[in-house]
Amino acid sequence: MIPLIEALAGIAIFASCLAVGLRAIRFLKVKTDGITSIALALGAGLAIHAFASFFILLFNQATPAVYALLAAIGLAIGHKDIARLFHAASKNARALGSLKLDGSEKALAILLLLLLVFQAIVVLAPPTTAAGGPQDFDSLNYHLLIPKTYLRHGGFVAMDWFPQANWPHAMESVYAEALSLGGAIAVRVFSLLVSIVFAGALFALARRLLDRKHALLAVAIFASIPTAEFFFGSGYVDLHLAFFVVLAVYAFLEWRKTNGVAWIGLAGVFAGMAAATKIIGFAYAALLTLFVLYSLFASKPYRGANAFAWFALAGLIVVAPWLSHNAFALDHNSNAFWPLHYPVFDVFGVHSDAASDYFNRVWTSYSSGAGFGQSTIELILSPLRVTFSGSKFNGLVSPLLLAFLPLYLFVRREKELSLIALFAVLNALVWFYSAQEIRFIVPVLALLSIVAAYSVKEFFNTPKSSKIAFALASLVLLLTAGVTVAYKSAALPVALGFESQESFLNRTHATYGVCEYVNANLPKDARIVFYATETGYYCDRDVYYATFIDFNGASTSVQLRGKLRALNTTHLLVNEKTVGELLDKGEKLAPLFSAVESSATPLYKQGDLTLYELN
Repeated sequence: MIPLIEALAGIAIFASCLAVGLRAIRFLKVKTDGITSIALALGAGLAIHAFASFFILLFNQATPAVYALLAAIGLAIGHKDIARLFHAASKNARALGSLKLDGSEKALAILLLLLLVFQAIVVLAPPTTAAGGPQDFDSLNYHLLIPKTYLRHGGFVAMDWFPQANWPHAMESVYAEALSLGGAIAVRVFSLLVSIVFAGALFALARRLLDRKHALLAVAIFASIPTAEFFFGSGYVDLHLAFFVVLAVYAFLEWRKTNGVAWIGLAGVFAGMAAATKIIGFAYAALLTLFVLYSLFASKPYRGANAFAWFALAGLIVVAPWLSHNAFALDHNSNAFWPLHYPVFDVFGVHSDAASDYFNRVWTSYSSGAGFGQSTIELILSPLRVTFSGSKFNGLVSPLLLAFLPLYLFVRREKELSLIALFAVLNALVWFYSAQEIRFIVPVLALLSIVAAYSVKEFFNTPKSSKIAFALASLVLLLTAGVTVAYKSAALPVALGFESQESFLNRTHATYGVCEYVNANLPKDARIVFYATETGYYCDRDVYYATFIDFNGASTSVQLRGKLRALNTTHLLVNEKTVGELLDKGEKLAPLFSAVESSATPLYKQGDLTLYELN
């Protein structure tokens, strides 16, 4: 498909979400300014589309025609609101011409704009796994692979040995719309547009407490986080999680200020979407619930239980489908996070099974590899660690946070900002005592960017000192933007049309050539297990990763073959180089897989990868 057509499909899904969200916000009679209205509307529209897409998948109606109809309905419902939005935007655009920006604002605004233009270009390249391209490893592993698998089957399908397929994935259900109509580039364009609106939501939340100049600084501080920039226009959902958290906090603060029922309801919707987007989102939603309860009981006069009822009801309606889809859609038990298992589930009569026990060991082993441990001294050192040893946390954090956040201890406190800071710190503690990957605290980093900008405003309160702080921010943003450009620059030729997608993917994505062979030669019902390699998105067949499959108990190649057959495995894709390294390390499954390979039929070889047919 032509990249421009794919991009238009992503824009259409985005516009449909925005249109139906604008209508919902107007129905709720929520009055805000332009940027905030767009952010709230998009958040609401995404919730509505995710809800609708869930039932489309549940009833096995996931076809391009149905998704095109869903997009058209959204546009039809909110087309007048979209027209009003464009009319208001044109007025604001004319007003921008007379807007006076000082030198500090101009520098930040220009840098942010240039970075956005670059992101908008490279988003037209297909996702790959090579550094230097739009590296989208987890997207190709599951964020895009799972909805693509659903589309191939027409709806939800049980993927027992694919843990992520059994977790809540509201945003991936919206990705299914874009994939159905336009493919991976449609998802990337859609994701970029959502991320841009997220930046607007962050600005709107900062603007509650800061002047325009320092609200822009908050956005710039967040944009200087390389990990966040890497996710712009990707299939990762971490920025989208941050979007819903920021919207939930904004709505919560508005409710505290106005006591409006619509605001507490919206806070529930966005908290529910945070939980439905990523498992860690449940922690953000749970902590926000505690903040709501505290605000209810600490208020004078007492706000009443009705507000909490609206908050809880709205959140549950949004997240309920994803809490139940294991039991009703995928034929599993009532554990919404299967195969992950937590002791609290036992209280409700939901007990672990063999798959849960195995995957919990895999997950614990994986999680323990990130960070430097969970001792008290590491907790104290964690701000330094994540800044200067980012590779241990699989990400990079901006030094601006480390430079500016400590200043908050020496400035005047503001109540709303203190709530934001406390909420961020508590979520950071949850992160520290769980899986220490930078991407899991992107919402925390977004909120702390506002705290950092406030600290700059209050601490550097003279024109000269303020210029120094903004100059430092501009310099760091320039340097980190350079990291982003270098990281994604290999995508420029294909994004600009100077290289074909096929050539680009053959050059940058290890499994692409194998997947092309699979798509052309293997039967439609083929099921492939990837061993010592991953990222099977481009294979239009059912794919499983050996990492997640419990092969315990297999002590011979015959037993291993039996386990593969039990999964209806027809083919095996192996990275021979990695298998050799595993053999040298004494990994117990490597010799068994080697024995299985020796009795299988090799079909295709590319580089270190060999595709076998099991006999």
